[in-house]
Amino acid sequence: MIAHIEGEILEIGFLNKQIYVVVLVSGIGYQVFVPAGDVYEVGSSVSLFTSFQVREDSQTLYGFLKKEQKDMFESILNVSGVGPKVSLAIVSTFSPKEFRNILLKGDYQKLSKVKGLGQKGSKKIVLELQGIYVQDEEEISSEVLDELSDALVALGFQGREKEKFLKKAKDFYKENPDVPVETLISFVLKK
Repeated sequence: MIAHIEGEILEIGFLNKQIYVVVLVSGIGYQVFVPAGDVYEVGSSVSLFTSFQVREDSQTLYGFLKKEQKDMFESILNVSGVGPKVSLAIVSTFSPKEFRNILLKGDYQKLSKVKGLGQKGSKKIVLELQGIYVQDEEEISSEVLDELSDALVALGFQGREKEKFLKKAKDFYKENPDVPVETLISFVLKK
């Protein structure tokens, strides 16, 4: 399996409504399909996280500038009935953060605007992946809140006062899941 590829871009093209780059690696040119939103330039070096997809009638390499994009692509592929073209279209349309928010909110309407994906398919993706992303979000939330709890103890807060600050932080964190701990501390200490 090819998990990563690094080399010079020889060509940028368009095939079957998908963008691809040809990456030269040790004298071999690999055709790699990439998200539409990423920018590439012929002659420049590129480093891509790849997903090698083998189908009955094809072997295709998909490449991503960020590992989070590759992970998102592969998690969407795990939904039955969703192929690599639709998965790549979703990665081209939404960042991993936007996609996570769509799943957390259950916003299949927004997801259904992706070309090649209707409401039925978007509902299926949301239903099948929502639980996975919600678990990830709860783990992140727990880590951040543990760090905040340690910081509050270091600042001298304990007991009910500390719990009051943690409750305030949880509410704020639900609305702002990407906020750093430092911002949470500032927020909860404001009167």
